[in-house]
Amino acid sequence: LCSGRERRRMSEDKAKKLAAEIQASSSSETFDLAGYGPEGLAQLVKAGLGTPIRSAEMMRLTFVCGGGKKVRQKYADNLPSLFGDALKSSGFVEDRGAAASLDCQGRYKFQHDTDKDLKFVHVFPRIAPPDTPGGEGDAALSPADLVIFADLPAFRTMVAKKTPSFSQRRRALDVLKAAKARLAAIEAKLAELQPLSEEEQSYYDSSDADGLQAKQDFLQALLEEMIAAGQLTKPE
Repeated sequence: LCSGRERRRMSEDKAKKLAAEIQASSSSETFDLAGYGPEGLAQLVKAGLGTPIRSAEMMRLTFVCGGGKKVRQKYADNLPSLFGDALKSSGFVEDRGAAASLDCQGRYKFQHDTDKDLKFVHVFPRIAPPDTPGGEGDAALSPADLVIFADLPAFRTMVAKKTPSFSQRRRALDVLKAAKARLAAIEAKLAELQPLSEEEQSYYDSSDADGLQAKQDFLQALLEEMIAAGQLTKPE
């Protein structure tokens, strides 16, 4: 059985990866909160919604948080209220009339869809234009974290929408190479039975070597296509 510390680490890793997907969003998306508890929700909201999402358009992020008999066992009974509390802690306000418009940024609402027999929390995040400098607070995942921890589909979307230039994509590739090198160094320590620091252990548990390689291969092919198509600017 997992110890309490291991369960917390697994919860943190799960929240970190979903937060990366949320921050990579560029249009309305749906996410599943099955298996989340108070600690995971707090970290998810802090990292994924605590600071503005860079996007050219307003969006609605829908979180599945409960339902009828077929899915009820996957969700805590009080998950909607727990998620609402986490949102309020990050400055969100409940608004039953909220919609995907710029004047509804920082609001959320609850919905019980009786046709689908599912319970949703719709979140209308704060938005920042993609070219807005700064705006990164301590609660946000860094751009490097987004590159490292987003799964491949979210990474593809993020690259297409948020890193259009060759230089931006080359920097993302450098981040992936550095992440792989760091992971390899940690694995070397494990092979020599050397203890890991808490930070190294957390990084090792959160990282996916195959996922990093898949993203690196995708990005490398994309850069080669840009070179072949003559899409580089003069400075590049």
